[in-house]
Amino acid sequence: MQCRNLLPALGLLVSYAGPLSALEDDRKQPIHIKADHVEIDKRNGYSVYSGGVDINQGSLRIQGDSVTLYYEKGQLDKAVINGTPARFQQQRDKDGQQVVSQANTMEYHARRARLFLLDEARVTQGANSFAGARIEYDIQKSTVIANNSDSSSGRINAILAPANGSGQ
Repeated sequence: MQCRNLLPALGLLVSYAGPLSALEDDRKQPIHIKADHVEIDKRNGYSVYSGGVDINQGSLRIQGDSVTLYYEKGQLDKAVINGTPARFQQQRDKDGQQVVSQANTMEYHARRARLFLLDEARVTQGANSFAGARIEYDIQKSTVIANNSDSSSGRINAILAPANGSGQ
């Protein structure tokens, strides 16, 4: 029963965490979660899914070693996805392309509507990719900020394919 009460909050994560206009129909699909272990602590406001976590909802797929959901007043506050790497992929509504995000740690902050990809972060869409130590996506403003944190030795790597093959 408790697990059923947590699923709408996970659905909220899925609805808003997809960087770059995800399929509208995904929000209406059932959520399927596979994990080796589940721990739900409603009193302290968190749930942990661990061991080969695989979450699917429509075209959305989240994979990681563990997924921890934190709640405040019954609402999702933050989700942390860990893996080597953790993966988040979803089909775009606009052009049908898959957007694949991966990092060793991903954090979704619900109230701030921000997704952080931390430690070996990469976002790929078709022939385009963007990689760095840290990528931040502001869902409300549709802005992306990438940097290599405090490391001055690394750089951001971007590959941008020509639009319509025209080279422009």
